[in-house]
Amino acid sequence: MKKKFNKKWVLIGAIIAVGAIVGYKTMNCSAKPIAVLDGDVLQTQATVYKNIIQEQKKHEEVWRIKFLAEKLVLEKEDKAIAEKKKIDNAAVMVLQKKVIALQQKYQQEGAKIIMATQTAVKQADTLTKEIVAEIAKEKGYLVVLTKQNTVYASECVDITEQVVKELNLKGTAIKYPNLETVDMTQKEKEK
Repeated sequence: MKKKFNKKWVLIGAIIAVGAIVGYKTMNCSAKPIAVLDGDVLQTQATVYKNIIQEQKKHEEVWRIKFLAEKLVLEKEDKAIAEKKKIDNAAVMVLQKKVIALQQKYQQEGAKIIMATQTAVKQADTLTKEIVAEIAKEKGYLVVLTKQNTVYASECVDITEQVVKELNLKGTAIKYPNLETVDMTQKEKEK
């Protein structure tokens, strides 16, 4: 499947690139005008991002197994009620409440997993930006663009490998949050 170029972002990237090059030429700047960073490679090769995704999948699988076990219990209760000759409305109501409670619990747990993942990714993104800024200053780059928003970039200005190496060294401190401590009110505060 071919990736479509988002024309707006390519145009913005081109304008930034031309502006940086013109500024570079007119200011007699010793810095290199532009570097690129491949975000796709970063997220698939940097250990911190791989760990976040791995933890998310682990939590989703554990929750899926728990949910299926609880669902099976409710299905057995439903079958037992259905096998009775006389329908017990009170038992049906209790079962319906249990089903609703399980659905709510499932949704809340899913939301916790999403919040935990977002928290960890936000920390990783912040660290990534810090590392990109350090490398750009060290190498003398004026602008760093994502490779996805450029039409062409020479490999000599691609800093992805350096960023991945630094992120693998510094990203070990970033841990996936404990689901029991995930602050679900944070989502409400951000709205």
